[in-house]
Amino acid sequence: MSRIRIVEGTITKTTGGEHHIYSEGDIVFNAGGRIYLSADGEHIYTTEPLDPPQIEGEITEPYKCTHCEEEITLNQIKYILTGKLDGKLEDESKVKEIIGLINKYRFDFKLDTCLRKAHFISQVGAESKFKSTYEGSVYSSSSLSIFNQGVSRFKDNQEIDDIVLDSLNDNLSTIFKIVDKDGKIITKTNAELKNILKAQKVIVDEKEIYGKYKGEKDPKNSKKRVDKLIKEILNSDKTIDYQIYLKIHSSFGIQILSRAYANRFGNGDEMSRDGWKFRGKGIKQITFKDNYENFTKFRKKYPFPDDKTGEIDFTKTTDSVKLEGNFDKVAENTIYGVQSANWYWVEGNGSVYKNGDLDDVKKATKAVNGGYNGLEVRNKYTKLAREEEGFKVFKHYKLEYENGTDDEKKKIIARLKFLLEERTQKDSATKKTVNLKDENAQILLDELESKIEVGKK
Repeated sequence: MSRIRIVEGTITKTTGGEHHIYSEGDIVFNAGGRIYLSADGEHIYTTEPLDPPQIEGEITEPYKCTHCEEEITLNQIKYILTGKLDGKLEDESKVKEIIGLINKYRFDFKLDTCLRKAHFISQVGAESKFKSTYEGSVYSSSSLSIFNQGVSRFKDNQEIDDIVLDSLNDNLSTIFKIVDKDGKIITKTNAELKNILKAQKVIVDEKEIYGKYKGEKDPKNSKKRVDKLIKEILNSDKTIDYQIYLKIHSSFGIQILSRAYANRFGNGDEMSRDGWKFRGKGIKQITFKDNYENFTKFRKKYPFPDDKTGEIDFTKTTDSVKLEGNFDKVAENTIYGVQSANWYWVEGNGSVYKNGDLDDVKKATKAVNGGYNGLEVRNKYTKLAREEEGFKVFKHYKLEYENGTDDEKKKIIARLKFLLEERTQKDSATKKTVNLKDENAQILLDELESKIEVGKK
């Protein structure tokens, strides 16, 4: 079994006595700079290979759960995503391809424990369900509030500005219409509408012009939706000159994501369309130019095992009109979609895997998503992943307890009590309050605490 150890900083080893290294094959030292060998004695000797010493007695190593190194299986994915071992997935052949790559990389990218596998698969399942390799771009007007966490990117009651008009320039006639005093539509080009909207300082809800707008209720027929009057332009005698209406229309994905992700983490402004180009892709849905750039650098410095495809700049745009580029490879090529997820798990946002070690779905979600979008489903998947049909997390805890030191046993008890706490957090997408308590932990806690009581007698 091979191992790759990646360290960004310096490794220093200090040995009080002699230091011996033995290998049945070659020992290779490879440095970008010089290799220094120094000794306090008079000479550095080269000799025939020496036999490794025979170690007498038993070597005691820390206990390792027997399930931690098991491969991830299709049935586990089915159970976590559907709640059934025989649950149906949309494209099982694609899922099998993804699982094969994850298993190939799992030891090198910290998917080597029951907890890490459980949280990685749960988060990836929530992000892409192992099928959607491009971030969705169809939003209703009301759902765009998901992007207004912290900073309001789609504002209410806002005078339409140049950025909005430039971004939606080619779609203005789809969004707005001009009607005369008799109710007849006055045909206007996008350029003419742009001038009118700006000159009249029209006030809009930006969510309604970017997202899918279904209209307002018809006062004459509550079952019908109609275009919304947003401004009347009057003549000097107070009679109507013309009216500006917001039309029922679909959403504009490129413009939405360009605005939502503008000027963040390496992305340019809305008109750069970086938000669209570097939208979520791959099984983890990595987002923002900085992440694509960092993934590029990582992959160049630490090539993935058995990947002979060479260096790729995932930030490169190949067609500025169609907004296409190497960034699309993360969505369209399974290997890069998996590699980017592995990279983010280890390197992204403070090393996401550490939250898996804590068995904390709230922290893992914040590290993966940047907020709590989809927390409800992430929590659901994580609870299923802890079960016997998932990644046997509770069995893992039991084995760790039975074979651990007193301090390790105390940590297991504390972890189970943590999982049983009444902790809540609102899902930013669904607006539902999610209870993070996992009642399945109670069964194991009762069992272990009964052993403690027996031991005291």
